[in-house]
Amino acid sequence: MKRILFIAPCSYPVVIAECIVNMKLLQALSNAGEFEIDLVSRDHPHKLYKVVEPLESFNVKLDKVHVETLERKINFKTIWLNLVTLLKFGFTFRGAHWAAQVLPLCEVWVKEKNYDYIVSKDYPSFLVASYLKRHYQLKWVATWNDPYPFQLFPEPYGHWPNTKLSWVDRQKIRMMRQADTHIFPSDRLRDYLCKQLALPVSKTLIVPHVVVSPNSLNITDTHLRLLVSGNMKKPRDLTLFLRALHQFYTLNPEAEMRVDILGLVEEEVPGLIQELGLSTYINVLPSVSYNESLEIAQKHQVCILIEAPMAEGIYLPTKVSDFMQNGNVIFAISPSEGVLNDIYKEGYIGYFADNTQQEMILEQLNKLYQDYRAGVIQDKARVKPEYLDKAVVKQYLDL
Repeated sequence: MKRILFIAPCSYPVVIAECIVNMKLLQALSNAGEFEIDLVSRDHPHKLYKVVEPLESFNVKLDKVHVETLERKINFKTIWLNLVTLLKFGFTFRGAHWAAQVLPLCEVWVKEKNYDYIVSKDYPSFLVASYLKRHYQLKWVATWNDPYPFQLFPEPYGHWPNTKLSWVDRQKIRMMRQADTHIFPSDRLRDYLCKQLALPVSKTLIVPHVVVSPNSLNITDTHLRLLVSGNMKKPRDLTLFLRALHQFYTLNPEAEMRVDILGLVEEEVPGLIQELGLSTYINVLPSVSYNESLEIAQKHQVCILIEAPMAEGIYLPTKVSDFMQNGNVIFAISPSEGVLNDIYKEGYIGYFADNTQQEMILEQLNKLYQDYRAGVIQDKARVKPEYLDKAVVKQYLDL
C-alpha cells in the first residue's frame, strides 16, 4: 500500500477543467486498492461548472480531505500570510499565501504518516511540496498540465518567447526543478517545458489524462448528433466551424444532423448562428455541472474539440479522455502540428481538421456524415491503451 500526500489546489470542488483531471486520477488511484491518499485542495473562485457536486458523486476513496478557502481581499490576514509565505519559501506572488495557509496542516500529516511521495498539482502547490521535500526528505512528484510560470505560455495564450521572466518567475523555476519526477500529459508539452526550464528528460514521465471505466454508446436517435463542448471563449473561435456548417447545410439542407454547443461562448455567437441561418440546426445549451455534461455528451455520437490557432498544439485537452471514456467519436479542430493531430494519426481520434482551414472542416463534416449514413461512424470511437486507468495506476505504483 503506497501512501500519497496529494496537494492539488484544483481538485475538489470540481469547478474547472483542471479539477476534472485531478478528480479522475484520484478516482483511478483510490479505487485500485493500492494507495492510501490524503488530499489538500482549495475552493476555486472562478467556476466554469456552476453546480458544485458532492465529493461522493465522484467515487473517490480518500483517507483525509482538507479544502482550504483562499482569502483574496487585501487585509491584515492576507498581508500577514504573504509575510509568512516570504519567510517560509523565500518569495511570494499572487495566490501564493494559500501555501502558507495549508503548510501547518501538511506538516502535521507528514509527521503522522510515512508518505511514499508527495504529488503536487497546479500552483502554488509546488511551494508546499518543495518545503516538505527539503525539511522531511520526502520524494516529490510534480505534475505540469500547462506551462508554468504563466509567462511561458506560447501564443495566443501568452507571449513566450517575446517576454522576460521576472525575478519571482526565476525563483519559481529554481524551485520547480527540485522535484524528483516531473509528470506531463503529452510529449509535446514535456519537450516544450524541458527546453524552457532546462529539465533533464530522464526525470520526466508522460502520464495522459486517465480514462476510467470506458463505456459504449447506445444511441437510437434518428439524427446524427454533434456536440461542441468546453470553453469556447477567445482565443478559441467558433467562427470557421459555424461557417463550415453553413456550407454543409447549404449543400445538404435535408441532412439528418443536429449540433449542440455546451459551454462558454462569446456574446456574438448566437447572433452569428442566426445570421448564417443555422438556428434550425444548432442549439446553444446552458452551463451544467461536470457530471451532467458527461450525460449530455453520451447523447451525441460525435464530440468536437476546438483549439485555438497555435504554431504547435502542445496541450492534451481534458475532453479527450472524457470523450474516450464516454465512447464518443472525436472530431478535433486543431493545429496541424500538435498533440491532437498526433492522436488522430495514431487512429484514436476519428476526424481532424486544421483550425485555420474552413474547407478542411467542411470536408470532415461531409466525411463524418457519410460515415454515419453508411453505419460505420461508431467504429471511429477508440480508447488509447495508455489512457486506461490500469496503465495510469501502474505508472504511479512504479514511482
